Amino acid sequence: MVRFKTDKRGVAALEAALLLPVCMVMIFAIVETGWQLVTEMVFQNGVETAARFLETGYTDSGDANSGQNCQPLTSFLQTLVSEQAPGIVQSANVSISTDGTSVNGAIPYTFTYTQPFLTSWAGMVTNRSGWSHTEKVLVHETTAQSCSSS
Repeated sequence: MVRFKTDKRGVAALEAALLLPVCMVMIFAIVETGWQLVTEMVFQNGVETAARFLETGYTDSGDANSGQNCQPLTSFLQTLVSEQAPGIVQSANVSISTDGTSVNGAIPYTFTYTQPFLTSWAGMVTNRSGWSHTEKVLVHETTAQSCSSS
């Protein structure tokens, strides 16, 4: 029994076996949180760009949704949001909803995007496939509209 108390062989392996899983979970949690924070920031920037278009009728580059390249309003707004973060926000996964009713001269729009988790353990812990990001904006009801609404 005394021999086991003084024998230091294998201590490093035991410490690594106990601490490595905890450290790995912490690293994955930090990476996952960073990914969702980046997604939130670029999604918010995209929604601000879309709201600016709804308010003025023009994009940041001065283009209007008219002429031969005219798209339905929802599709155009989804593209504006996703252009702020190519590769992070997918336009097909952006949903835009509004009931069209004016509240004190403004129409509320809700933009929602679900970003999938990078790691499968995050889905197991939260029991979801991704994190939902939601932004709400109010736009004056006398806004420039798309050539065709959807």
